[in-house]
Amino acid sequence: KLSYDDKVFENVEFTPRL
Repeated sequence: KLSYDDKVFENVEFTPRL
């Protein structure tokens, strides 16, 4: 399973930086 960071990396453009 992909961890949160991995998902963020895949959706860098979509996921905002907290």
